[in-house]
Amino acid sequence: MKFEVTATITTTRVITGTINVNKSDVVDAGFCKAVEDGDSTAWYGYVSEFLESEFSSSEYDYHASDIEDWAEYKVLDESVSDVEVDW
Repeated sequence: MKFEVTATITTTRVITGTINVNKSDVVDAGFCKAVEDGDSTAWYGYVSEFLESEFSSSEYDYHASDIEDWAEYKVLDESVSDVEVDW
């Protein structure tokens, strides 16, 4: 017998792509100083922390959907919840 089903499927993916991040946003968010030990490029080391925070808050208007130039990804996990069945 066939049933009509509505389910929520949550997928965890790992992607590699590019995103444009402004130094001023990383500094303004408090992740680093504009210059650290005389190195004006030290902020590069704080971008991953900034993006992890930013993707959940979008305070500086960065979103995971802004990641560009990715065509391949790897599915790490797929879980199903909230299954509704109509008969």
